Parts: sequence; structure tokens; C-alpha cells
Amino acid sequence: MAMRGVRKRLRSEADGRLRQAHMTATFTALTQSKGGLKPVDHYLRREARRQSPKELHGIFKAMKASGMPLRIRKVRKGRT
Repeated sequence: MAMRGVRKRLRSEADGRLRQAHMTATFTALTQSKGGLKPVDHYLRREARRQSPKELHGIFKAMKASGMPLRIRKVRKGRT
């Protein structure tokens, strides 16, 4: 959980720096011509990425090793 918080903070700081740079570039572009930049949300968009089964298994193994009461079992595709 702590790693998730660190990652979230770092991403938030990076997004803040990108927003600040975008505002500076927007101001500069507007003083020189009529725009030319896309909205800031265009640059902050991230494509969703699904985790692979190996990544998920590694996460669950780490959770179990930390003492969380888990039972890890394989589920075949198509079964719930």
C-alpha cells in the first residue's frame, strides 16, 4: 500500500509540473500567434493497461508472503 501512495504522489507531482509547463507554453503561444497547443488533458491521458496473469500472480504471492490470509488458485478461462 505504501508503494501505491508513493507512486500516486510522484505521478501527481509530475502532472503538476506538466500542467505548469503547459500554462507557460500556452501563454507564450498566445502572445506569439493564435494557439497551436492542444488542451492539457490531451497530454495527461494515459491508456489503460491490463496486468498480465504473471504480474497478478506475483502481486498475490507478495500479499500472501506479507501475511495476508489468501488462497491462490488457478481459474481456467471461462469459469467463474
